[in-house]
Amino acid sequence: MDRLYDVDEVEYLVTEGSVGAGVTTAAAARLAGVAPSTVRSWVARGKLSVAGYEGRQAYFDAEAVLMVDLAARRTCAGRPRLQH
Repeated sequence: MDRLYDVDEVEYLVTEGSVGAGVTTAAAARLAGVAPSTVRSWVARGKLSVAGYEGRQAYFDAEAVLMVDLAARRTCAGRPRLQH
C-alpha cells in the first residue's frame, strides 16, 4: 500500500517549519502538496484553524493540516495535485 505522505518529509516539515507545535503556512502547504494560498483559503473557509501567531506569521497544527488535506482529497478526487 502506498502512503499518502512520506514519514520523513512530515517529520522534517514539523521540526524545520515549527515554532512550538506549529508549522508555517509555507510548510503546511508543502506538507499537503498545495499552494500557500490554498492553506489561507482553508483558514478563510473555516476548514483549518490557526494554532498561533508569531508576529504576522501564522502557525498550524501539522496533524490538522493533514486532516484537512485528506478531507479535500476525498471531495476533489481526480483533480491534479501540486507536485513538489
